Amino acid sequence: MSLSRNLRKAIERADFATVEDDWLARLDDDPTQIDHFILVARTQAGAGGSDRARVLLELVDAPLSKTKGREVRFRHMEGARE
Repeated sequence: MSLSRNLRKAIERADFATVEDDWLARLDDDPTQIDHFILVARTQAGAGGSDRARVLLELVDAPLSKTKGREVRFRHMEGARE
């Protein structure tokens, strides 16, 4: 999986509004796209945006903890611990 060119450039330019808009659109579409969200957050953190990456991940955690996505959430949490 890779990021779109536009999203990657937005992260490089520190254009958080564009990153957040893409994130929220994907979150509304399918909050179980965990691999994509993790990739964006890691890229954002690598570009010096650790705090912003954490905020974005918290936006994903909330709906997954309340829905059937809970299983997906826990599966990825366990993988991160290993």
